[in-house]
Amino acid sequence: MAKPPVKPPKDQKSKRRVPEPPIELDINRLDDEGLGIGYYQTKEVLIAGALPGEKVTFAIEHEGQRRIIGQLRKVLRKSVERGVPSCKRAQDCQGCSLIAMNYPAQLRFKEAKVRRHQIGRAHV
Repeated sequence: MAKPPVKPPKDQKSKRRVPEPPIELDINRLDDEGLGIGYYQTKEVLIAGALPGEKVTFAIEHEGQRRIIGQLRKVLRKSVERGVPSCKRAQDCQGCSLIAMNYPAQLRFKEAKVRRHQIGRAHV
């Protein structure tokens, strides 16, 4: 004998996540991938598209025990290294973390990254 299908409860409201207000954050530096880093409630916050020296607002995408992944909402105070992105979709996509940075600043970032890794390998 087949069991009747289980029906979902009637009138159960879907649980919608209430959007939180944007959070302000000062960006201190970039990580090796070019993500902006700041600190919020003792946690490190990583935000694509944010540059050192900027004040931004962000929304929390993921929160772990020690780190928060944020989504850039608005740049309140721009960095002198911010340029005009060459890609039309840069604002929406943010797949290229350095695209907001002007080209000379990108070169300095990449050169410093290579130097850090060369120094790290010299001690091995």
